[in-house]
Amino acid sequence: MKVPVEVGDALASYVYVYIDPRNHHPFYVGKGKGNRLFSHLDDQTESEKVRRINELLAVGLEPQIDVLRYGLSDAEAALVEAAAIDLIGRPPLTNVVAGHHAQSFGRITSQEVIAMLTAKPVVVRQPAILITINQLYPSGMTPLGAADECRPKPAAVRDCALAATSAEFTRLRPRAPRSAARTSGREPERPSPGPRPGCGRRASGRSDRRPRRLRRRG
Repeated sequence: MKVPVEVGDALASYVYVYIDPRNHHPFYVGKGKGNRLFSHLDDQTESEKVRRINELLAVGLEPQIDVLRYGLSDAEAALVEAAAIDLIGRPPLTNVVAGHHAQSFGRITSQEVIAMLTAKPVVVRQPAILITINQLYPSGMTPLGAADECRPKPAAVRDCALAATSAEFTRLRPRAPRSAARTSGREPERPSPGPRPGCGRRASGRSDRRPRRLRRRG
C-alpha cells in the first residue's frame, strides 16, 4: 500500500499504531510522514515487530494500522508517540525505545515527579559524568537497574565499534613514502648487523676475556 501524495501533504507528521486483528491488541507505535506507516510491511530486519507482522502474513492476515493523530509538527508527533508508548507499555508493544521525545521524562508516578521537581540542587565538587537514560527509564527503576543501563555495551557491539574505528584509522593514516630503490624495482641494501653489545667478542670471533685460573686450596 502507498499513501497518495495529496494525502501525505494533509497528514503532515502523524502517529500510527499497529494492531493484531486476532485480539485487537496494539503491538507497535510509530511516527512519521508520507508512506512511513506502511513501510514496516516490507521490513526485513530481525526484530520482534517484524516477527509479529510475518506471523500475521503467514496465516493470511494483515495488521490493522490506525492513525492516532495527524496534522502535527515533528515535535508534537514525537510527544504523542512517546505518550502512547508509555501508556500501553513495553511489552506488550514491540518498540525498542520509549519514543524519541528528549524533553519529557516518560511515565512516572506522582511521587516521583514531586520528588524530582522539589529536589535541591546538587553541588558537584569533583569531576563527574552525567548520563541521561530517559528513553530507557521505566517508572520505578531501581538504582541498580539505572546503573546497569549505564554499563558499557556487550563485547560483540564493542568489538564492532573497535573494528569500525580501526578501519577509519587505517583509511586516514598517511602512507609512508616509498624509497627510490623500491620504486626502481631493486631491493634496498640492508646494513650488515654489527656485534651485539655486551657479547664480549671481537670481529675475528675471539673473546676479549681470558679464562680465570682456579687456585687450589691447600
